[in-house]
This record gives sequence, C-alpha cells and structure tokens, in this order.
Amino acid sequence: GGTDGASAVIGANPRRAVVSGQPGSAQPPVKAAALAGAAAGSGRQRTAPGGAGGGSLDRRPRRGPFGTGNDRTPEEEPMTDPNPPAADPRPPFAYAGIGSRGTPDAVLAAVADLAETLGQLGCVLSTGGAAGADRAFETGALRTDAPVTVHAPWPGYNGYEPGREPESDIDVRVPRATDAVRSEPYADLARRHHPPWERCGRGTRALFVRNVAILAGALGDDGAALPVLAVVAYTPNGLPTGRDAGGTGHGLRIAAELGIPAVNVSPRTPAADNAAALERMPEALRDALPRHFPALPR
Repeated sequence: GGTDGASAVIGANPRRAVVSGQPGSAQPPVKAAALAGAAAGSGRQRTAPGGAGGGSLDRRPRRGPFGTGNDRTPEEEPMTDPNPPAADPRPPFAYAGIGSRGTPDAVLAAVADLAETLGQLGCVLSTGGAAGADRAFETGALRTDAPVTVHAPWPGYNGYEPGREPESDIDVRVPRATDAVRSEPYADLARRHHPPWERCGRGTRALFVRNVAILAGALGDDGAALPVLAVVAYTPNGLPTGRDAGGTGHGLRIAAELGIPAVNVSPRTPAADNAAALERMPEALRDALPRHFPALPR
C-alpha cells in the first residue's frame, strides 16, 4: 500500500520499473535525437531509440580511468588522485546518489525529481544499481541527457552488464578490488570501514568494493573521469552507523574519510550535520536539495 504516488515516478525508469524494490518493465527512454556539440567534439553521436540508426550509438567507447566495461589492460590506469576541484565548481561535476533498498516511496519520488533537476544542470550521477534509492536516482537522471555511471559489484548484478547500455546510454562499470582512489586500493578502504571483513564472502566484499567505486567518480559526456564532489543519501536511521544504515552507511563513512560532503535526506538526520555538509557542497546542490527536501537547512 501507499505506492501509487511513487509508481508514476519510479516506473519511469527506462530499464525497468521498480517500486519498493519490485522489478517490472518499462519502455526505453526517448532521448534527444543528437547532441551535436558533443558529437562534433568527441566523435560520438547519441540517437533516440526508434530514430535514425534504430537507437544504436555510433560513437567510440568511453575509455580513460575506468577502462571500457571490464576490458581494461594492465597498462590502463584506474581513477587515482583526481585534480582538486575549484572552490565552487560549476557543472559538469559528479555526485553520488545512494540509499537504502527500503527507502520510503515519498523519498524515492523526491530523489528521482532531484536527480532530474541535477541532470538538467549537467551534473553527472554515480550510483550503484541497487533497488530502492539507487534506482530512483538513476530514473530521474535518465529523464535528461546527463551521463550516468552505474558501478555494479559483478556482471549481471540486477541486470547490469559491463559497458555501454545502448538504449539508456548508461555506463556500467565493474570495479576491481585493486583499483585505487587517492592512491589507496578500493578493497583497503572498504575493509577499514567494515571490521568483520574476514568473515565476508566474495559477493559481500564485492558489494563493499562497489561502495568505494561509487565515490571514486563517474564518466562525463566526453568520456573523461570526474571525481565525486558530493553525496546525497538516505538511511532509515538518518546516520552513517548502526544496523539500519547498512551498505549506505558504509559508503557514508568512506565519504567522510575522503572528505566528500554528504547530505542524508532522512528526516532523522541531525540538522546540524546536514547544514555543515550543505555548506561544503557545490552551489548547484546547495540550491537544489532544499527545494526537493524542504526539511533540509537553507
């Protein structure tokens, strides 16, 4: 019960409809027929499904720090030590959108609308492909032509395969434990913020490594890697710790170590924590977040 309002929003996902974690089906998105400027500058062309080329993407694959899908060679560098951002960067820049699989429907709807607003401004989404909040961020971003990078813990996770999805134009990446951010392997960061690491199986460890990859960055429209400058998250308890915080809390703890400001849109989050994070975020997020989540400090 109570899902009708969110169904129209989350059901707009061009890959599949998801309401409260339940997969369904949806039609591919109708995106802009072409991004003339980007195509002229990068040799890439984005065409709308059903249009010229039947929705195929006539462009060179995105390479760079993430490689192409899962085909990186040892000579290819993963993302390490991104250049420090400007004091108040303007889009395009990357932000991470993460949250609980059990995020309430009203929050899912607001998250999708926020991601749409940020996408219209040119912000690039980095997320993890999980049901719930991750998928809501993706849904909203895909209403625009802004790039989306999904970091999947393994090929086939929730239907995501490494590489470029031709219908939705999502870049799907499967990180390796040895990939590094700020010169530290993903696995080392993940282990430090989950003490019972030795009791975790391979799949669980892959999920934790994926949490680090989300914070490392995303691919821009020109294929360049962009560092994540901010995190928008939801945990049921409003905190980065505790059983209810789950994997999202793990990501928030890593963001704190990396110095990435994070706003938790749960109404249970201490207002002072969100106020401090908002002060450190790029202006685009400082303006957009309180409009979609009125309870946040202004």
